[in-house]
Amino acid sequence: MFEKQPEIASVVITYFPEISLLHSVLNSLASCSKIVFLYDNGSGNIEQIHKCSLLYKNILIFENKENKGISYNLNKALREAKAYSCDWLLTMDQDSIISNEGILLFKKAILTSKKDVASLTPWIYYRNFSSSEKKPKEGVSSVSSCITSGNLIYVKAALDIGGFDERYFIDFVDIEFCKRLTEHNLKILRINNIVLNHDLGGARQFRLLGHIFFVYRKKAIRLYYIFRNQLYFIRQHYSGTKKHILILLSSINRALYFLDYPISQWGKLRKIIKAAKKDSKSEKTMGRCQNPIITEGKMEIIHD
Repeated sequence: MFEKQPEIASVVITYFPEISLLHSVLNSLASCSKIVFLYDNGSGNIEQIHKCSLLYKNILIFENKENKGISYNLNKALREAKAYSCDWLLTMDQDSIISNEGILLFKKAILTSKKDVASLTPWIYYRNFSSSEKKPKEGVSSVSSCITSGNLIYVKAALDIGGFDERYFIDFVDIEFCKRLTEHNLKILRINNIVLNHDLGGARQFRLLGHIFFVYRKKAIRLYYIFRNQLYFIRQHYSGTKKHILILLSSINRALYFLDYPISQWGKLRKIIKAAKKDSKSEKTMGRCQNPIITEGKMEIIHD
């Protein structure tokens, strides 16, 4: 078990955040964290972000002149947390809020956890899905993965496995990180009496062949990352029959997008999928998308 009272740092990565909501996020984190790191990925409202952060004494802002992705900033936050002698790092989205009571429950869970626990996560309620998973009874559940928002990470364990894989840039960053934790025999525990309301923006849910598939109404660049990183993740962590089954399921997932988009945009979807499938086969094409057809906005898809 962890014997000492944990020191917790928090991190928020921003990109054109809604300032009133960001204020609520920072207010909740500043009151229960030793230090809060805010990494901004080139927001046009950076002056407002600075004004918001000045209300608190324990917030440090790091400005990226360009969007370097989620994993890059999470790795910086892990190193900063270690430098500030913080044992745990709470990773949060710019629009998700966790209560002070939730942080206290996290700290209590840390003190009763074994040394092989590397991640604590709340129960996530997806407020835009009426058919969300029924909330489990209070207590602790062992899970195989968790989303970035609300994830309390044991800094030493995260750094020992190499941190977050920056080749993913965005999408599947959290899933891949959790997969490596479990591959190193480290545990992820869900604290069921901590609830985090979360919104899967522009998403629809399909149930098919006993599996749940999510289809996102996103711009072309995000669809590219979703498709590419899903395939790269499967190739990176699986082999044999299971690999082929997962690739088949991912193909079904991509096919569902054609049901969700108007016929007039099917040609664009085919081009995105073709580029993603090609780029997922090589580490050289991982990282930030360099495909000019997608990045120049010529294939932008209207999203909800």
